[in-house]
Amino acid sequence: MTIKKKSTDDCEYQMKGLSAVLTKKTLVKKHNALLISLLLLSAANLTGCGLLGGFYGVFIDPFIPRAPVPAEHDMSEKKILVWIDYQAEPDTNHMLRRELTEHLRQELNDHQAAAAIVEYQQIAQYRLLHPEVMQMTIQQLGQQFETDQVLYLYVDNFQLAHEAGPGYYKPTLTGHLKIIDVDSGKRLWPTSQTQHPFTFDTGFQEAQNDLRRQQMIRELCQKTAQNLTLFFYKHVPPKDFDKKP
Repeated sequence: MTIKKKSTDDCEYQMKGLSAVLTKKTLVKKHNALLISLLLLSAANLTGCGLLGGFYGVFIDPFIPRAPVPAEHDMSEKKILVWIDYQAEPDTNHMLRRELTEHLRQELNDHQAAAAIVEYQQIAQYRLLHPEVMQMTIQQLGQQFETDQVLYLYVDNFQLAHEAGPGYYKPTLTGHLKIIDVDSGKRLWPTSQTQHPFTFDTGFQEAQNDLRRQQMIRELCQKTAQNLTLFFYKHVPPKDFDKKP
């Protein structure tokens, strides 16, 4: 049996045919892209930039990487005391101090934002044994626990119930935060103001039992800790960060 070899002319002919097909596909793609662009521009002329803005927000913006935000204050090599204070009121929830301390401590540990953090049990025991603690300065508190810095959070207002009536809630926490150097007693953060004010809530909710109300307090403390600790480690801001007040 004789195998007939393809001539050079046959190969050149096939290559030209393949090239023509590829060229045609490329032209079709370019034509489609141009057509879509013209349609978008035409629509924008008719309806304004809203359509293009919506298209960008849905199809383009989610895929653009956000630049990491550096820590405003670095405590990664420091031993930290997380101290929570508030004015005692009849309706102050007993969970609040514990949950805030634990969630702040957890967030700092998870992001390696501190070298060591005093455990809540040590703090609770110290408060129990030293009723004069309310008269101590922040610097003195840090010295008692032999820490480098104190993350001091004061709760100005805590609200659980909602004015809508029994069974309706809007957990809200308002306060201020600052970092104090234990050696000097000076404020390290924030640098541009005496303290960092904040207000967080978890929205309007219904709850019919104590377990759900306790869960709402945990959720509020977790949200507070997640937002406040962002100042102390390098992070990529979430997509809705710019929308926050």
